[in-house]
Amino acid sequence: MATDSPAERLRIEIAALREERDQLEAAWPPHGAKPRHLRRIEELEEAIEAKEQERTMLEKDS
Repeated sequence: MATDSPAERLRIEIAALREERDQLEAAWPPHGAKPRHLRRIEELEEAIEAKEQERTMLEKDS
């Protein structure tokens, strides 16, 4: 939507990142993950954290 606030857009992006992370974690192989699998989960967690911090700052400024 064109009327979504930046904080709302970040909330939607965070939800999508969490969904991808949760799917990767659910698909975790029983005998350990491949390095790229683990790396992607770490990248998602870092992106989630960064976007949550950005959203917090936007909400404080509002």
